[in-house]
Amino acid sequence: MRERKNSDVGATLDLRGKGKFTVKNLKAQYFSCLASGLHSKSGEGTWKSLDVTGATSVVLDFSDGCDTTLYYGEESGVPVLYNSAEGADIVMKLA
Repeated sequence: MRERKNSDVGATLDLRGKGKFTVKNLKAQYFSCLASGLHSKSGEGTWKSLDVTGATSVVLDFSDGCDTTLYYGEESGVPVLYNSAEGADIVMKLA
């Protein structure tokens, strides 16, 4: 299990084996379910990792049909997942 947190907004993301995840209060840009813009969402579903031209991302597909993409990066040498929307980076650090 890989738990990531953003203490500033009380968000947690658990990426579990077999491509399953649970998330609480993840503020991100969502597709296929909500109006455009940033929204906080909790729920569960499946995840997959994509590597396109050297950039790694994690796609979260919620069980209700919503989806979002988090991007892999580093902040002060620490691996993070982040979502950029409306000029704000929402960073999830490894707990």
